[in-house]
Amino acid sequence: MAERPAYFLNNGKVSLKSFSFEWFAGLSVSQKQKSIESLHSAILKADSNSVPLEISTKSKNPLGMKLSAFNLKLDNFPLENIYQSSKVFTGGGAYRDLLTVSPKDAKRDSRLKNSGELKCFDYNGEIFPVFSENCIL
Repeated sequence: MAERPAYFLNNGKVSLKSFSFEWFAGLSVSQKQKSIESLHSAILKADSNSVPLEISTKSKNPLGMKLSAFNLKLDNFPLENIYQSSKVFTGGGAYRDLLTVSPKDAKRDSRLKNSGELKCFDYNGEIFPVFSENCIL
Protein backbone atom coordinates (compact mmCIF):
# COMPACT_ATOMS: atom_id res chain seq x y z
CA MET A 1 0.00 0.00 0.00
CA ALA A 2 1.02 3.58 -0.61
CA GLU A 3 -0.41 6.97 0.27
CA ARG A 4 -0.48 10.00 -2.01
CA PRO A 5 -2.14 13.39 -1.94
CA ALA A 6 -4.79 14.53 -4.37
CA TYR A 7 -5.93 18.10 -4.88
CA PHE A 8 -9.53 19.18 -5.28
CA LEU A 9 -11.27 22.39 -6.18
CA ASN A 10 -14.10 23.15 -3.71
CA ASN A 11 -16.00 26.43 -3.90
CA GLY A 12 -13.10 28.11 -5.70
CA LYS A 13 -10.50 26.90 -3.18
CA VAL A 14 -7.94 24.14 -3.51
CA SER A 15 -8.05 21.43 -0.87
CA LEU A 16 -5.78 18.49 -0.23
CA LYS A 17 -6.72 14.96 0.77
CA SER A 18 -4.53 11.85 1.11
CA PHE A 19 -5.51 8.45 -0.25
CA SER A 20 -4.21 4.95 0.40
CA PHE A 21 -4.02 2.68 -2.63
CA GLU A 22 -2.27 -0.40 -3.98
CA TRP A 23 1.18 0.45 -5.34
CA PHE A 24 2.62 -1.51 -8.28
CA ALA A 25 6.41 -1.63 -8.16
CA GLY A 26 8.46 -1.28 -11.31
CA LEU A 27 9.79 1.31 -13.69
CA SER A 28 7.76 0.42 -16.77
CA VAL A 29 5.02 2.73 -17.97
CA SER A 30 2.45 -0.04 -17.54
CA GLN A 31 3.36 -0.48 -13.84
CA LYS A 32 3.14 3.27 -13.23
CA GLN A 33 -0.22 3.40 -14.98
CA LYS A 34 -1.52 0.54 -12.81
CA SER A 35 -0.59 2.58 -9.73
CA ILE A 36 -2.30 5.65 -11.21
CA GLU A 37 -5.47 3.62 -11.87
CA SER A 38 -5.36 2.27 -8.33
CA LEU A 39 -5.07 5.79 -6.88
CA HIS A 40 -7.93 7.00 -9.09
CA SER A 41 -10.07 4.08 -7.91
CA ALA A 42 -9.41 5.05 -4.28
CA ILE A 43 -10.42 8.65 -5.05
CA LEU A 44 -13.61 7.56 -6.82
CA LYS A 45 -14.47 5.18 -3.98
CA ALA A 46 -14.31 8.13 -1.57
CA ASP A 47 -16.15 10.53 -3.88
CA SER A 48 -17.88 9.15 -6.96
CA ASN A 49 -18.43 12.70 -8.27
CA SER A 50 -14.69 13.31 -8.61
CA VAL A 51 -12.99 13.35 -11.99
CA PRO A 52 -9.33 12.41 -11.31
CA LEU A 53 -6.72 13.76 -13.70
CA GLU A 54 -3.16 12.44 -13.56
CA ILE A 55 -0.84 15.28 -14.50
CA SER A 56 2.33 13.54 -15.65
CA THR A 57 4.01 12.09 -18.70
CA LYS A 58 2.52 8.73 -17.66
CA SER A 59 -1.07 9.97 -17.84
CA LYS A 60 -3.41 8.20 -20.23
CA ASN A 61 -5.26 11.49 -20.66
CA PRO A 62 -3.68 13.79 -23.30
CA LEU A 63 -4.49 16.85 -21.16
CA GLY A 64 -2.64 15.32 -18.19
CA MET A 65 0.39 14.72 -20.41
CA LYS A 66 0.31 18.29 -21.77
CA LEU A 67 0.13 19.71 -18.24
CA SER A 68 3.10 17.71 -16.93
CA ALA A 69 6.16 19.65 -15.78
CA PHE A 70 8.14 17.98 -18.57
CA ASN A 71 5.82 19.38 -21.26
CA LEU A 72 4.32 22.60 -19.88
CA LYS A 73 6.53 25.59 -20.67
CA LEU A 74 7.19 28.98 -19.15
CA ASP A 75 9.49 31.45 -20.93
CA ASN A 76 10.07 28.69 -23.54
CA PHE A 77 11.54 26.29 -20.97
CA PRO A 78 9.86 23.19 -19.52
CA LEU A 79 8.71 23.80 -15.93
CA GLU A 80 10.82 20.84 -14.80
CA ASN A 81 13.95 22.58 -16.09
CA ILE A 82 13.00 25.86 -14.42
CA TYR A 83 12.35 24.05 -11.14
CA GLN A 84 15.64 22.12 -11.18
CA SER A 85 17.77 25.04 -12.44
CA SER A 86 16.40 27.37 -9.75
CA LYS A 87 17.50 25.26 -6.78
CA VAL A 88 20.12 26.85 -4.51
CA PHE A 89 22.00 24.61 -2.08
CA THR A 90 24.43 25.20 0.75
CA GLY A 91 27.20 24.03 -1.60
CA GLY A 92 26.18 25.49 -4.96
CA GLY A 93 23.50 26.47 -7.43
CA ALA A 94 21.46 27.77 -9.00
CA TYR A 95 22.58 25.68 -11.99
CA ARG A 96 21.28 27.74 -14.91
CA ASP A 97 22.75 25.38 -17.51
CA LEU A 98 19.99 22.92 -16.59
CA LEU A 99 17.55 25.12 -18.51
CA THR A 100 18.99 23.91 -21.82
CA VAL A 101 19.12 20.13 -21.30
CA SER A 102 16.25 17.65 -21.52
CA PRO A 103 13.88 17.66 -18.53
CA LYS A 104 14.96 14.11 -17.69
CA ASP A 105 18.64 15.12 -17.68
CA ALA A 106 17.88 18.20 -15.59
CA LYS A 107 16.07 16.10 -12.99
CA ARG A 108 18.89 13.55 -12.83
CA ASP A 109 21.84 15.98 -12.70
CA SER A 110 24.24 14.77 -9.98
CA ARG A 111 24.86 18.30 -8.66
CA LEU A 112 21.29 18.34 -7.34
CA LYS A 113 22.18 15.47 -5.01
CA ASN A 114 25.75 16.49 -4.19
CA SER A 115 25.47 20.20 -3.39
CA GLY A 116 24.27 20.00 0.18
CA GLU A 117 21.00 21.04 1.73
CA LEU A 118 18.40 22.86 -0.35
CA LYS A 119 18.25 26.49 0.84
CA CYS A 120 15.89 28.20 -1.57
CA PHE A 121 14.89 28.71 -5.19
CA ASP A 122 16.17 31.59 -7.32
CA TYR A 123 14.10 32.23 -10.42
CA ASN A 124 15.01 35.31 -12.45
CA GLY A 125 16.45 36.95 -9.32
CA GLU A 126 13.31 36.36 -7.26
CA ILE A 127 14.06 34.29 -4.17
CA PHE A 128 11.65 31.67 -2.82
CA PRO A 129 12.76 30.24 0.55
CA VAL A 130 12.22 26.57 1.28
CA PHE A 131 11.13 27.38 4.81
CA SER A 132 10.12 30.67 6.37
CA GLU A 133 13.69 31.89 6.92
CA ASN A 134 15.36 34.15 4.40
CA CYS A 135 17.78 32.90 1.80
CA ILE A 136 20.80 35.14 1.50
CA LEU A 137 22.84 34.43 -1.61
